[in-house]
Amino acid sequence: MNNKFYIEVLHQDKNSSARYSLLHTPHGVVELPMFMPVGTQATV
Repeated sequence: MNNKFYIEVLHQDKNSSARYSLLHTPHGVVELPMFMPVGTQATV
C-alpha cells in the first residue's frame, strides 16, 4: 500500500491562480477544490 499523500495539479488559471487538482491519499483520490458542508454543535 502506498502511504504517501501528494497533489497533482491538472490546471491553473493564469488570471486568478485558481487550481484544479487531485489529492492522492492512501485511501483514494479526492478532486480539489472540494466544498464540503460541515455540521458543528452550533448547527445541531
